[in-house]
Formats: sequence, C-alpha cells, structure tokens
Amino acid sequence: MNVFLITIFLLIFILLAALIIAGNFFVSFTLDNKASFDLFKKISKENLDVDLPIVDHTPITQWLKQYSVDKYIISKDNLKLHGFYVENEKKSHKYLIGIHGYKGRAEEVGPSGQFFYNKGYNILLLDNRAFHGSEGRYIGMGTLECYDVLYWINSIIKEDEKAEIVIHGVSMGGATVMLTTGLDLPSNVKFAIEDCGYVSVWEILKDKLKQFFHLPSFPILTVCSIIAKIRAGYSFKEGDCIKAVKKSKTPTLFIHGEKDTFIPVTMMETLFSAAECKKEKFVCPDAEHALSMYTHPDLYFKAVDEFEKMYMN
Repeated sequence: MNVFLITIFLLIFILLAALIIAGNFFVSFTLDNKASFDLFKKISKENLDVDLPIVDHTPITQWLKQYSVDKYIISKDNLKLHGFYVENEKKSHKYLIGIHGYKGRAEEVGPSGQFFYNKGYNILLLDNRAFHGSEGRYIGMGTLECYDVLYWINSIIKEDEKAEIVIHGVSMGGATVMLTTGLDLPSNVKFAIEDCGYVSVWEILKDKLKQFFHLPSFPILTVCSIIAKIRAGYSFKEGDCIKAVKKSKTPTLFIHGEKDTFIPVTMMETLFSAAECKKEKFVCPDAEHALSMYTHPDLYFKAVDEFEKMYMN
C-alpha cells in the first residue's frame, strides 16, 4: 500500500473520528439532561439575538404546592413519569394536560392551568421525561414525549370514561402537542393548543447547530441523528410536526409570539398552512419566545377562550 493511500485512509479515519466526537458532544449538549445545564445556558446566552426575560413562577409554584397532588404513570419504555394534578372543586369531566418546553418545568404552563381551572377543568401539569419528578436521561424533543402524553390521556380516561381532554404545550411542549395529535387519539381529546412549536426536530436542531456553533448541518447533523438513535432511541427525522398536523383530526389553536427569534413565527405559518384539521391561529404582539401568555395574557386567553367555546360543551 503506497503512501498516498495510507494518507487518504488516515484522513478519512480522522474525519470520521472528529465527526463522531462532535456528534457525541452535540447529542450530550442537546439531549442528555445529565450534561452540564450551565454550559447550555452559557452557549445559549452568547448566541441568542436577545436576552429572554426571566419569568417569576413563584405564584404558580405556590398554587401547585397548595392544591396539587402527585400523579404517576409508567411510560412505554418503563419510566416513572410525574404530573401535578389539581382536581377542580366542582366535580368535572373536563381536563387540561399542560406540557412544558425544552429544559423547562411544569410551572411554565401554570397560567394556562389556572385559566382552565377557573373554567371548571381538572388540571394535570406534566414533568416531561428526564425532568424534575420524572425519570429518564434523554430529552425526546417531542418524539418520545408524545407517547408519554398519550399514556397520560389513557390514564385519565381509565379513571373517567366521560373525560373531555384539552392538551396545551409551549415550545418543545408545542411540538409535543402536534406530534401527539398525529397519533391515533381517542375521541375524548377535544382540542389542542400549540404555542411556539417547531416544524420538526431536524429543522430546529439544524438551526441551532448553525446559531450556537456556526456549523453546517451536513454531515454533522446526520451523524448526530445516528448517535441519538443509538443513545436516546430516536432519530431527528422522526419528529416531523408538519407530517403530524397533516394527519391530525384534532382541532388545533396555533399560537406564536410576533418577536420570537428562537423559533421564528414563519414556522407557525408553515405548520398552520399544512394542518388539515379544524384550526385557528393567534400571533401575539411584541411577544418573544414562549412568553406570549405572559406578554399579553388578556389577548392570549381571549383567543384560547374563543377557541374553547367552539369545541367544548
């Protein structure tokens, strides 16, 4: 074997090794919830166009502490998952399932929980897999979480066959909602609210790979997707929200912040156009990512209230 061929093989080996190392780092950084959260915050802060304001969730935390009880289910892949359940003081067959965003917490959807509670709903705010009271190591970006939500839905129906269920998610929770509506859902699910979800796992990670690390998607994201399949159990192409909303029969309210630079409002427009279910949309003025319900709660919940009246008795 001549020197030229040896050199070529060495270069290919070095390139593959570099891609695997980079892919492992990106998967750990993105999906492994045991990886450094401080590193994620540091890199995010350095590369975001704006500093997202910090929301004080203390009132919601106190509300949950005072009124909620712990609920648990076992997931499809045998993880013990936790939710905060607030039973309405008035006997009700109506339920809200609230789903938080990426590296978030149940309190993020607390204002929605309180709004629906005041309308007579029982409230279930979830700790996503790998977060807080739920087991797991890897974040599913909605691809795994949608099956968790389906299990929560079925657990409610098992206890209350007359249940009428609404699902509401923000950011990655919004993507989870859309992927859930793409599944074969029971008729008990009456409508869904997706707030600032992305078009697909592939597209959002492609965007963040460029935004955070200034790297092209090919071939790194392909390698990352293979590594994610091995480590976390899914590939990035599986979480396709456009495909899900095309299949969905669940009426859906699409919400997005007008000034969202993390997940641009154009993604919502793409999703809304693709959806073949009954649908409405609301673009919240001046709102940044995942902050619509905090920026203009009056407008936000007016849109939610109008949609709710269309699909609930």
